[in-house]
Amino acid sequence: MKLKAKLVTTCAAFCLILCLTIVGVWAVATANIPMGGSVGFTATDVDATISGSFSGISGSQALETLKLDASTTNVENVDGYTTWQNWKLNFADKTQDIVLTITVTNDNTKRAIDATFTNNTSALTNMTVSLAGGDAAGSGSYTSGTEVTISAGQSVIFKVTIHVENANNSASATLALNLLLENVEAA
Repeated sequence: MKLKAKLVTTCAAFCLILCLTIVGVWAVATANIPMGGSVGFTATDVDATISGSFSGISGSQALETLKLDASTTNVENVDGYTTWQNWKLNFADKTQDIVLTITVTNDNTKRAIDATFTNNTSALTNMTVSLAGGDAAGSGSYTSGTEVTISAGQSVIFKVTIHVENANNSASATLALNLLLENVEAA
């Protein structure tokens, strides 16, 4: 009888430890990691529409579409600009990347524009930030600071991927991105 009681107690303790381990692993894998960031814009004599979205975040972060025209001298005054500033994002899952997708459309039907997307992020802890795109599909290889020409009436997509290197360790980052748009030729 004592052996049976010890066996039941041992099995119960093992089951409890197993359950706590499973819950612990689940909590580590799904815990939110806060991350901040902004995209700055500089535009010179361009007619363009800029839109963006996030995937892999907990909750939502709406990025309003920005409409720029040739008379835009200060992008900070454009409706929706503030939604591109000072984000407070959380990873939906530490094992899933956050992806910021930015689409730049040249609304001018005659002139091309040059776009330069720059990643100025520093002080990453247990995270990596990578860029892709600069083409119509957003799938090309892209190096920060490379100039891309957007033909009249065409679009390009830039993608920023934020990855947690080790889900068991703490992580932090504040993105500092910039998009420079300029007309290729004078009007």
